[in-house]
Amino acid sequence: MYIAIIIFFIALDQISKYLIATNLPLNGPGIKLFLGFNFVYAQNTGAAFSLFEGNPVILGMFSVIVATVIGFILFTNKKLGKFQKIALSLIVAGAIGNGIDRLILHFVRDFISFSVPQFNFATFNVADSCVVVGSAILIIGSFFQKEKEPSTQALNSNSSLE
Repeated sequence: MYIAIIIFFIALDQISKYLIATNLPLNGPGIKLFLGFNFVYAQNTGAAFSLFEGNPVILGMFSVIVATVIGFILFTNKKLGKFQKIALSLIVAGAIGNGIDRLILHFVRDFISFSVPQFNFATFNVADSCVVVGSAILIIGSFFQKEKEPSTQALNSNSSLE
């Protein structure tokens, strides 16, 4: 199931980027959607919020390393819960989606813009959304995760020493 999540979101990311890049002019007028959301086509050679701009190959290799490490944890750690596995699947999909762009195109295709008066959020894409939502699930889930209770066997063995 988790491989299917990863493949679905990589495909959604790449298809949506292709459709925007072939139908909207770069940095041109976009399509107004609703509540401050717009489709615009932008290219980002950096990471989040254009950090580390101009290093797409290094960032692409970093994406591959992150996806590999998190994927390894996802498929080998038997202690992970269902929501943790979904969250990690989303993060892997996002890392791979943007990694594909960085390694092949040397930039990431962004197209979702959100702005309201006095606030313009950075333009982003499906892969970015996967990383943010996956990270949010992990963080929120950590507040609800039950701590392991001490083993009753250990408690019983200690009480017999008295």
